[in-house]
Amino acid sequence: MRNLFLLGLILALAISCKKKEETTPPDDPGVTFNYFPMKTGNYWVYRHYDIDTLGHVTEIPLTDSVVITGDSMINGKRYFVFEGTNFPYNHNWGIVDMLRDSGDYVVSANGIIRFSQKNFTDILASKTEIISGDTLYTLNYRMEKTDSTVTVPAGVFGALNYRGTVKTWMKLPGIQNPRYLNTYYADNAGCILQTYFFLNNPNFSEKRLVRYRAVAE
Repeated sequence: MRNLFLLGLILALAISCKKKEETTPPDDPGVTFNYFPMKTGNYWVYRHYDIDTLGHVTEIPLTDSVVITGDSMINGKRYFVFEGTNFPYNHNWGIVDMLRDSGDYVVSANGIIRFSQKNFTDILASKTEIISGDTLYTLNYRMEKTDSTVTVPAGVFGALNYRGTVKTWMKLPGIQNPRYLNTYYADNAGCILQTYFFLNNPNFSEKRLVRYRAVAE
């Protein structure tokens, strides 16, 4: 099944989505949030960890680096260009994302909603993978508020979670169904932690922020 069993953040780049017109008001309209700082020169460095079913954490000798190298105009809209590596999807340095801030949402160059600081109700993005007429899995992303802080090597942060719910059509022994893909964003820091996993492996992996520069324009 090769990469059919691989899910993670970059899967969001290929999923179809629809922007919703109704949004949930922020808790405090007077507070300015910057969970996705976009400015040329901003960078993020991540370290990888494997977590087994008992919660044991093992550091993986892998490091990812992402930097905003500039911007590009697409259909009259300005997108920031993110270059770097993104294991297990991009082993070599290259463009890993192109994003813009539309106000209420962060949107990718192919129209996928990647983040909202207001909408905690609607499905923001979704995908259904069908192989030989059978549904392999469905994936739906919603925003989720977290009740506790998130600790990574770069520090301790309050965060919002762009959470993907993965449901598979077949029951796999010893593997939870549904499973979740978590991508945590912190105010004035950006993405601080994200998870990925193989559908046929009960373990999962995390990319944790080690150091960063996240300044808004």
